[in-house]
Amino acid sequence: MALASPGVLIKEVDFTATVNVADQNIGVVSIDAERGPTDVVTYISSERELVEIFGKPNSYNYESWFAASTMIQYGAVVAVIRPAVGTNLGLNNSNIKRDGTNDANLLIKNKDDFETKISNVYEWSARTAGSFNNGISVAVVDHGADQRIRVAKLGEILTTTNSAGTTLAGESDQSYTAVTGATSGSGTGVTFTIVRDSSGDVSTVTVTAGGAGYAAADTITILGSTIGGADSTDDVTITVATVGLAAPSAGTYVQWTDAAGSIQKGNVFKVANTDQVEIVLWNTTKRLLGAETLYAVDGTTVIATAEALLSNDVYAELEYSAGRKWSSLGPQPGTSFGVADAGGRYDEFHIAVIDTDGVHSGVKQNVLESLTFVSKASDAKSAEGDNLYWRNVVANRSSFVYAGSQTFADTGDQLELAGQGTAVPIGDPRLDAVFKLFSFAGESTESRKLGGGDDYDWVGNASGVADAIVKGYDFVEDRETFGDIDFLVPGKITASSAVRLIAIAEKRRDCIVVVSPLREDVINSNSSTKKTDDIIDFFKTLPSTSYAIYDSGYKYIYDKYNDLYRYVPCAADVAGLCFSTTINSETWFSPAGYNRGQVRNATKLAYSPRQAERDRLYTNRVNPVVAFPGQGIVLFGDKTALASPSAFDRINVRRLFIELEKNISQFSKYQLFELNDELTRSGFRSAIEPYLRGIQGRRGIYDFLVICDQSNNTGDVIDRNELVAEIYIKPARSINFITISFIATRTGVSFNELIN
Repeated sequence: MALASPGVLIKEVDFTATVNVADQNIGVVSIDAERGPTDVVTYISSERELVEIFGKPNSYNYESWFAASTMIQYGAVVAVIRPAVGTNLGLNNSNIKRDGTNDANLLIKNKDDFETKISNVYEWSARTAGSFNNGISVAVVDHGADQRIRVAKLGEILTTTNSAGTTLAGESDQSYTAVTGATSGSGTGVTFTIVRDSSGDVSTVTVTAGGAGYAAADTITILGSTIGGADSTDDVTITVATVGLAAPSAGTYVQWTDAAGSIQKGNVFKVANTDQVEIVLWNTTKRLLGAETLYAVDGTTVIATAEALLSNDVYAELEYSAGRKWSSLGPQPGTSFGVADAGGRYDEFHIAVIDTDGVHSGVKQNVLESLTFVSKASDAKSAEGDNLYWRNVVANRSSFVYAGSQTFADTGDQLELAGQGTAVPIGDPRLDAVFKLFSFAGESTESRKLGGGDDYDWVGNASGVADAIVKGYDFVEDRETFGDIDFLVPGKITASSAVRLIAIAEKRRDCIVVVSPLREDVINSNSSTKKTDDIIDFFKTLPSTSYAIYDSGYKYIYDKYNDLYRYVPCAADVAGLCFSTTINSETWFSPAGYNRGQVRNATKLAYSPRQAERDRLYTNRVNPVVAFPGQGIVLFGDKTALASPSAFDRINVRRLFIELEKNISQFSKYQLFELNDELTRSGFRSAIEPYLRGIQGRRGIYDFLVICDQSNNTGDVIDRNELVAEIYIKPARSINFITISFIATRTGVSFNELIN
């Protein structure tokens, strides 16, 4: 902006830009794990995390699993990929549908996959594919009933006698309908069971029926002529004791008067045993005492007469599994503050994930996680503004399950709360919403067990699984899509997997692949010479590149998860030694030798080459891993896989240039779209040169030169909208060979004369 009158205009020009250094120490491994998210990169920084997210090693995946574990031991962060790319891999999520069956073709790869699926036709699904989640259960509990009372029975029978006045056994607690006569076994509205004694006389009459219409002291006479037998003239008389009312049906809107004469209201939640009624109280501070008369909504029609209070806290009796109470996980759900403020009611409920079979925790029926006070209202919020809608809570907070489109509270599982306003189903907004209560066959709680999960088809489709493991590395192929990494490490070594990983590294140009020999070339009974030949022959088939490191080793380790010993490739150890070198020294130091090359967690080697064999390996680009008696197992070489003589045939030089190129290119992005003039070029040099001097001061380079001026940014270059910078580097070299000469001299000879 130009000033139109005298004044001061302030502008800022920033020449403080610097090159940022970011050593993240990231190794990438693709694992056919027993569980965990698939087709996505997951960062793991501890072995405990590795076990919790991806499970323990097994006989099929242990090479890949221990590759990740090994790099973690050296201080790396491991980017783990569990692949699902490919066909007929066998993967399937444990799940349960509303009809109680399992979907045999359900594969939810990861959270993004879950959120983008159009149809999730299941009720609950395990969060990851595999059989590991078979046997966990998901339980829910709603507000349910507050109290349980007993009401008077309908048509209670006092006595059953014959015409002679003899009382007979077999009174019934059921109601009945009038009959004028009956035959043995049946009658209009009534079923009779007549039992005779040894003389043929009637000894027992059992009456089972439905209906109403009798008053106290009314009688029913079963004519002897219809009974027949020896008692053909012996009529059976049933005398009614009391007449009550039928227990109100579930969902009925009832009201009563409390001791103070105030009208109270509620809904019948469940009727059990014809005389036990559970009530949802509209006002929980005003409770039934067990001596009230229950009226219909009109306030005059008597529905039932309360006789006794059976429970004042029904929720306290509810169980999520045998002998385990919901009350131990959380208080009775009710109405959240936000929904109450919006005029709604009964939106809260609890969800619990149960280790029914004890697979996860080792304890059957153990609670793996509980999500308490989640809401049925789609727009429910906590006081802090967190979303409380149950689907969002499950999706964002559960570590074990996803909720599908088959809601666990369909129309048949919801109790209409009559008289409280417009009843709405789960998932409606909260404004003036009276949410229906869950009623699973009359219960407010339900538990559903997951099943049908399957692992990789390691036996039937071993080649397909192996191909999928290699394809898993495709997720990090694009450097812009997936950021900084340092090493690609295969699990099971094959020539095809090594070639593919090298192609990715050369495309990215910011990471290195480490490859061990084929398992069958090392772990066998062949002589050491034969093993050397086979190792060399294998690596001759692999490309010449400075973006790969070849080693000779397989180490013997103890698998504590399966209580046995296994041979695993040393590739992860070589990568780990590079990580350790970066952490404890500098990236451009060699990871080999007695100071920095000590291999960890190894009992022995399958192959430890002797000096002559080491000579052959080293001249063929293979870094020997050697067990030295009393000095440990050591990486005894620092060559890259580059066949031609070059500074880049050393690990420290390649890693130095990767770091320089990575950091300087990252800084250079901020020069895009600036003007190509001396000011910009000077700013570029002023940022790069201090960074390189820092590397020089830390022994990474001997000398450097940065040219970015008019000499290489000519008019033609500027007209092409380019900026050209040339950076000359003299990299520091590691010592691979030491020559020490011992010279014997006569006593009288001067050393100065010899040296000069």
